[in-house]
Amino acid sequence: MRFLAYSLLAFGCTTNASSSDPFVPDTTEIAISRSGGLAPTPGAGSTCAPMDDRYTLTVASHILAWQFCAAPANDQVYSLVPGQRTLSDVEFEQVTTALHGLTGPQPLCGGDIIDQIVFTTPTTHTTLDRANCLGNESTVFELLDGLAQ
Repeated sequence: MRFLAYSLLAFGCTTNASSSDPFVPDTTEIAISRSGGLAPTPGAGSTCAPMDDRYTLTVASHILAWQFCAAPANDQVYSLVPGQRTLSDVEFEQVTTALHGLTGPQPLCGGDIIDQIVFTTPTTHTTLDRANCLGNESTVFELLDGLAQ
């Protein structure tokens, strides 16, 4: 379901990303979120909506934590399901390479999916709103989705 929604992008967004790489050497944490998309309406009492996916990568420890909005079946109560694991050096390198490979905003992009990536250093936070407008962003989400198992 997430892959289908990741693939359904239309036209017309902007982003505040610059052309420089926000993943600087002293980055300590990267928070990535995705919401929206074509998804079922959650049942009454749900605490989230499908496609409310969040990932946090702690750079020093290589720990990937996540929360997915899930329900046992469509039209039932959705809730955030957390998880975490330590990435191997190879997996960590794949993720960091994908993050360094983000290119900057595509001239025509958009849709109903809203991505945000926040790079945190000891002194700053660099936020890429509407990150779905960046080139290669789908590579980052597909990779994280596969590692968050």
